[in-house]
Amino acid sequence: MNQEPKPARVIEPALERLDTAFCSIVNARPDAPLIWFEGRSMTRSEFARAAFRVAGKLKNDGVSRGSRVCIIGQNSDCYLICVVACLLIGAVATPLNWRGVLADHNFIIEDSEASLVLADQPFFDQLQELDSPVGIRDMHQTVASCMSGDGKHDVEFAAMAPLTLESVALQIYTSGTTGRPKGAMLTHGSMNRALHFDTDYRPAYLRIADGESVLISLPLFHIGGLEFALRYILNGGHCVIQRQFSTGEFLDLIDTQGVEVIGLVPTMLSMILKQGAERNIDFSNVKTVHYGAAPIPADLLKQALEVIGADFVQSYGLSETGGGVVFLAPSEHDPEFPENLRSTGRPMPGVELRIETLEGKEAATDEPGEILLRGSFVMKGYWKLESATSEAIDRDGWFHTGDIGTLNERGLLFIKDRKKEMIVSGGENIYPAELESALYNHPYVADVAVVGIPDDHWGEKVHAAIVLKDGCELTYDEFAAWARERVAGFKIPASIEIVSALPLGPSGKVLRREIRAPFWNDRERLVN
Repeated sequence: MNQEPKPARVIEPALERLDTAFCSIVNARPDAPLIWFEGRSMTRSEFARAAFRVAGKLKNDGVSRGSRVCIIGQNSDCYLICVVACLLIGAVATPLNWRGVLADHNFIIEDSEASLVLADQPFFDQLQELDSPVGIRDMHQTVASCMSGDGKHDVEFAAMAPLTLESVALQIYTSGTTGRPKGAMLTHGSMNRALHFDTDYRPAYLRIADGESVLISLPLFHIGGLEFALRYILNGGHCVIQRQFSTGEFLDLIDTQGVEVIGLVPTMLSMILKQGAERNIDFSNVKTVHYGAAPIPADLLKQALEVIGADFVQSYGLSETGGGVVFLAPSEHDPEFPENLRSTGRPMPGVELRIETLEGKEAATDEPGEILLRGSFVMKGYWKLESATSEAIDRDGWFHTGDIGTLNERGLLFIKDRKKEMIVSGGENIYPAELESALYNHPYVADVAVVGIPDDHWGEKVHAAIVLKDGCELTYDEFAAWARERVAGFKIPASIEIVSALPLGPSGKVLRREIRAPFWNDRERLVN
């Protein structure tokens, strides 16, 4: 029988690549806890042993360097083992959104030219309906069989060809709000910057203490969740994994697992505070709250600071940047200066940021334009889409985000909205996120989203979908009169609808396109 190998024998000293960064962390403290999931704990060495064995199994199944391996399942320790196994052999982990339909999965499997699909139940059974030549393996059975085996697959890793910083590590498919999703190729080099390995490069509020405990509840198929988990795994943290977010279990894990860091979106935060107060949850162990997808209202922050008392960090980034690259530091989270809270912060060291007008010129202070980013963190390109890549990344290396923003005199970035979601009414540009920030302050409003709907005279007019606080009622005339005192006349919603909840995507972002769609169904064009 083969003697079980130690991870150290295949470890190289360099830290630039994700695989060697992982091995260095394992070597540093092999017995330190790394993962907790539904009562099951794994140390760094136990996790590494599982990842090495799965890596060898994948290679024996025909997965080679550069092969795409699609992974679908809710958050779990096995999911992260499979991602790291791909990194170890130079395969490219390609997550599938488990909330999608079968046609969505089939498109990405075919488009990525996947060599293999690793699927959790019940998605394994669903994928059997596809008429696909691609092999589909049960993710948990694969990991379990490798863990219970004799280690015969482990030796395969040593024979793998060496990777470089230009080797693709992850292929994250964009949300596909316009057209088909595109596979953003993130390299070992670009993810190195996104995961903040260099302690001289990252600010103090992003440094991870050895063994620091983080609660992972954002979905791992999304760059926000996956980047967050990998950041802690590869920097020596301890990940407490939640299969999918639910307020009650989230609070249970904070209460029982000694969680020090949490990541969420503002809509999750309001639910946590409400139920936490009802249950008298002790948040004193939580040191840092990371959030993104939307700014945090001043009143909500004030409540959170009083109840949780932690440092708050907002991040802005995209799939194409490997996650957050612009951050609003804890020192900027002051309810007495609510203007700061509407900002996403300042770019990280090594991140260049430019606001470009429609004419292609650099925007003046507070002048809106498209947000451009440049640096080693930017994706290699879109998989097999040269034209789309050249449109997104220009000849000077600037990545065009498609987001509209401004920079103020202090260098703070303010997101106005997605370029495609900008409302043009009577020649005036209206940015939904900016308007929503003002309308949110109505005393009866719990949440609000605005969209542009067709108008034969003005081209487009503003429509607001509103979620009311419990026990409140609101008429259009009352709302319009209140808004008239706070926003420009052309920004006042021409119509409102009261809804029980806003449609949200997997990362917690409001899906304005779903609110907008019914109004444009009979139109050949989606703008006027």
